[in-house]
Amino acid sequence: MSRRRKSRSPKIAIESLEARALLCATFDLIHYGAETFDEFTWPSSESAAAYEVWLNDAETNQLAYREDGLTAPELNLESIDDGDYFAWIQDENADGNGPWRERQRIRIVNGQLIGTAGLLQWQPMAGAETYEVWISKDGLRVDRVSGLTSNSYQLPAMDDGSYDYWIQREDSDGRGDWNTKLSFEVQSGGLVITTSPGTLTWNADDASYSYEIWISAKDSNERVAGSKGLASAAFEVPALEDGAYDVWIRDENSDGSGTWRSKKSFVVDAGQLNATPTVGTLEWEADAGAISYDIWISAWGTTSRIAGEAGLTEAEYRVPDLDAGAYDYWIRANNSDGAGAWSKRESFVVHDGTLSVAGSVGELTWAADPDALSYDIWIKGESSDRNIVSESGIDSPSTEVGYLIDGTYYYWVRTNTAKDSVWSDQRVFRVSNGELLTSSGYLYWGHEADAFSYEISVEEVGDGGREVFQQSGITETQIDIPLLADGQYQFRIQYENRAGKGSWSDFNLFAVEDGRVQRFQNGSFGTVVSGIAFSNGFNCTANANEPVTLHL
Repeated sequence: MSRRRKSRSPKIAIESLEARALLCATFDLIHYGAETFDEFTWPSSESAAAYEVWLNDAETNQLAYREDGLTAPELNLESIDDGDYFAWIQDENADGNGPWRERQRIRIVNGQLIGTAGLLQWQPMAGAETYEVWISKDGLRVDRVSGLTSNSYQLPAMDDGSYDYWIQREDSDGRGDWNTKLSFEVQSGGLVITTSPGTLTWNADDASYSYEIWISAKDSNERVAGSKGLASAAFEVPALEDGAYDVWIRDENSDGSGTWRSKKSFVVDAGQLNATPTVGTLEWEADAGAISYDIWISAWGTTSRIAGEAGLTEAEYRVPDLDAGAYDYWIRANNSDGAGAWSKRESFVVHDGTLSVAGSVGELTWAADPDALSYDIWIKGESSDRNIVSESGIDSPSTEVGYLIDGTYYYWVRTNTAKDSVWSDQRVFRVSNGELLTSSGYLYWGHEADAFSYEISVEEVGDGGREVFQQSGITETQIDIPLLADGQYQFRIQYENRAGKGSWSDFNLFAVEDGRVQRFQNGSFGTVVSGIAFSNGFNCTANANEPVTLHL
């Protein structure tokens, strides 16, 4: 009779977050053609003195042939009409007749037995005493066998075509659930097995005596495979179409079924099981009281979810394959009281297919209010109509600003006191090369003899010369000017001493590039300031080679 040969399939540990490349091999359909036999035979029994054979017509289930006292485990077919039959074998010995063996289905054509289509096997199920198999073709049942004592079934001779089958566990408490539909084909009378794309494995739990697995197509969320009562932490995936799939595992123990473990994913590509592409793993500090975690990922500066997962049982998440760019994410812990609050926005960037966590761009500070109980802050981009950052309950007049892409931002601070809550006017800062800038840097000038203060005027270069900054009462020969848009500017200085205010100096050129002051010298912008000539003829030079200094 035909025998099924086993082939090795690739395995993927779905909880091994480091796995990227997996064992792959090429598999073909395994085909076994039907054989013919002159006699119907069965395994002999040492305790049997003889055997009884009972044949029923497979269509009418009526007795078609019966013979007992057979001294050898074989039946001559000469006197049996062609057709399909259900066959039972019973041992006979001195103590009487033994139990009937499992039913078989046979086919006789031209006086010869057509060999079985092949041996159908499945994974053992924990606690199973016997199994039941249901086989259908074109939606109609063609075979159903219960009481199978092993995790295999010798298929009867079957017509060519495609078949679906289900397996059910049987034990002293009754029957378990049917597993998901599986399939096979019969070609030229023989079983054709479509090789599994591979085997999924997971971390075993010593407290579990079995496992349940659920597999869904990622695009439709439709369950396509699964099984209960798996005796080991492994599952041979049935033949699936190429595509992406999600998988869940849960433990089964004496207390019943546990909670589902975190969702994992895999893909089937060219018939082979493979890990879902990932750019890396995000990790966070575990919460002692957490039962699970939720993570929400959005494209940077937005809140529309593009990735994430609920119910993570570990403080980590494998980020799927995302395009290059910046992303925001939030974490919340779930405990016995329900879902907690979402964490502060964090960010990461993807470059060359690899994830890297993005750090803070800097600290934003504002004037403290002695009556403040707390502060709130809103931050939005120059071209955005929504808040990128919204943080409340800040207990000091500063906050660490998470990752922002380079650009100009507006922010508002609300001071919360016992009496009221008041929002500030709009303020501005800039992020340049990953650094937060609340000013464009320092301008310097030389000291005028006897001067006790200075006034500065900054104008745009060009028609009109609009003044963009002015301040008086400056007691040092430098000032940290507010954030200016990129462009060319000029500034002049007026000193004041006991005799009063002097004349304005000539204009001195500078530029702002990427939010920073660039000095002007010898017809080009650089890091050295030229002398500033006052109208009284005094010429002061400011630290000729001092680099630009930025204070945040």
